[in-house]
Amino acid sequence: MLVNKFKEIAESLGWHFNYGDYSWQNLQDMFDDTGTVDNDGLLVENLPAGLPHNYYFLLLWKDREKEFNDFNEIVAEIFSGEFLLVERSNMDDPDYNFKYETHISRMENMLDDFQGHIQDCDGLQIKGWLETEVVNELDTNVDGIKVKFRIRHEF
Repeated sequence: MLVNKFKEIAESLGWHFNYGDYSWQNLQDMFDDTGTVDNDGLLVENLPAGLPHNYYFLLLWKDREKEFNDFNEIVAEIFSGEFLLVERSNMDDPDYNFKYETHISRMENMLDDFQGHIQDCDGLQIKGWLETEVVNELDTNVDGIKVKFRIRHEF
């Protein structure tokens, strides 16, 4: 349920979605604003001019806990997990300030928008949200934000 909801929201915001643990995410090829790249980071195909940035919503894992009432009926599910919101970057960017200004800072607002979409869903309530900046993650080399979350879905 939550995986499909995250995918729906991410894609509605124009982000690429992928679900899988860190090792699977590490294997995927991601393209940047200039074109697609192969596993060695070599440009394979140029993209048409004017395309927006390519943001990746990578759901790493989720756990599901069931909440019961006094009659042993399930009344809610609590999902906890972790995802990355990232875009391609370069290992040789000048410094951390450049990475923050170029990639990370705009994603903070994007995540606020994502949270709003979750809160608009009937029965979903954010119970915890921890954002951590990440740089030079994965073999593809991405910068962005890692989020640890807890979301309650009441029936």
